Amino acid sequence: MVEEEEEEVAEEEEPGEPEIVLPFIQTIVGSRINFIKDVSTAWGDNIVKIASTENKIFTYAMDSSASPCQVFLYSKTDGEDWQEGESFPIWNPPNLFVDSQGFVHLIGFEPYTTSSNWEGRIFHVKFDQPEAVSGSYTFEYITPDTREIWPPTLDTAASFYIGAAIGEDDTTLVVYMNPYVFPGETESRSIGARLYHPDTDKWSYETVTENLPSRFCYPFVTVTDEYFHVLAIEDDPDEDLEFTGYPFRFGMVKHFQRARDSDEWVESTLIDFNPTLSKLEISKIWLRHYELLVDSKGIVHALILYCTNADGEPCSCEEGSPTAYHYWKEESSVEWHSELAIDTSCGWLRLWERDDGQLFYVYSKWNEQLCLIPQGATERYIISDLYSSYIDQPNPFIAAARGGTRPGSTINLVLFSGTKKCEGVVISVDTSSIE
Repeated sequence: MVEEEEEEVAEEEEPGEPEIVLPFIQTIVGSRINFIKDVSTAWGDNIVKIASTENKIFTYAMDSSASPCQVFLYSKTDGEDWQEGESFPIWNPPNLFVDSQGFVHLIGFEPYTTSSNWEGRIFHVKFDQPEAVSGSYTFEYITPDTREIWPPTLDTAASFYIGAAIGEDDTTLVVYMNPYVFPGETESRSIGARLYHPDTDKWSYETVTENLPSRFCYPFVTVTDEYFHVLAIEDDPDEDLEFTGYPFRFGMVKHFQRARDSDEWVESTLIDFNPTLSKLEISKIWLRHYELLVDSKGIVHALILYCTNADGEPCSCEEGSPTAYHYWKEESSVEWHSELAIDTSCGWLRLWERDDGQLFYVYSKWNEQLCLIPQGATERYIISDLYSSYIDQPNPFIAAARGGTRPGSTINLVLFSGTKKCEGVVISVDTSSIE
């Protein structure tokens, strides 16, 4: 049986807290425990982990009880149970999306050995039947085997820091952090991309940038009719932070875009704490990026979180709570604007566009339910009924346009716990009652 919970509208007594429970359907995905070598399937906020068609939802579970670790695909038709599909050996969560004909695709990173996931190649899977995650499929590598052409070069190297998106015309962009310092370079890192051209059924390579001062990872990717967009965050190993126990510096967020009729990638910086804060201060503010969306009006949106004090200044998480900021710009521009996204602290934040153009924030806090807020409104709607392990750091991933999901009035999302070994939870919310 499908485990479903449909909530009725209810009032909350405490002012300033969510007041309405919006009707939703909440289901447990299969029976596999999500766990990947000491982390969870929630790893990789930039990754597309759920997609949907008119009456079907697709997601997956990562099961490390198998050797090597496997990703198991799942599908669910409206009103029916979740069905388990094919599985693939993989260490890190892959990107899952659907094309304009309803065919399901998977983009992931296959390591060369089971002892390390650092070196390997990127693969692409496409199922042979629409709306299917079981049965026959085509499998191909879209980056080469560097063991055979060592040393790696810009157009051969790859990493598991992968973002992917598909356009309405099925043009697909796969972007990844390049892990190598090449001859003649001392500090710079690069970002590479593989581009699928549906008119020729071929993949091509291009460099997004090779002049970065540090390593940039977790790329969000979006493909529109006129542009390609990439949003990436600094994630640089720093020996000066070894004593903190997490020697990686998250101090800067950059955006890259290319007009589809141009060869030039244009870079802009949304935020950079490196010139004003010490490395230790940067390590404590918990800078993260959580969304990249280009809406139907051609506005690019990005969501960024970091801890702030009462004056809105960056601070350690011991001194203040994570605050969400909404950045936006015209698609053809490089000038960003920003404002406070929501008037409450949160641990995770997403942005979703309904088919009528209304934008909604989806946010969660530690050990609290998931909430929905229409942009420009004050109403907050509770859209989950999580308990036990499922409410421990619930990280939402939305079925959205960059994963091939067409706009509608129902938002579909999957939650993975950031710390607990438990199944994924999918929630479907009909927002048509919200004006």
